[in-house]
Amino acid sequence: MSAYLNGILLGGSITDYYRVINRDYNMGSGFSSKLYAGLLFGNKAGLYVKVEDYRLFTWKGYSPNTDLSQLTGHEMENLNIQGDRGNTKFTILNQRFYYRLKKRYVFSLETSYYLRNSFYDYFLGVKYQIVESKIGIGYLL
Repeated sequence: MSAYLNGILLGGSITDYYRVINRDYNMGSGFSSKLYAGLLFGNKAGLYVKVEDYRLFTWKGYSPNTDLSQLTGHEMENLNIQGDRGNTKFTILNQRFYYRLKKRYVFSLETSYYLRNSFYDYFLGVKYQIVESKIGIGYLL
């Protein structure tokens, strides 16, 4: 088992509203926490759980009264903002189970859950979640 707490000096997160040229992400600072745990059943099977949580705060946004469509290309490239003012919480939960079938063959099941919660100062918040499941058979070299 292991746990981590990290500071994020500059990070990026997808945004739902800010669109300037080809940019669709916010920049900001924040922190992350991670927890990893594993349980082995001899050399026959294993169960792993991983949880990662990221918090990113966009401190410098633009006023809701700003009409970005009225800016020139040069002005848009030189905007001194980080994106949509607010914060984003991104969480990943991953579970993996494997079982050795024979000497070199492994059967595995894995499920990942992704959750993004974005809270904006001037826009409606957005919640996005997805689940991914995998089944696999592998050969160990």
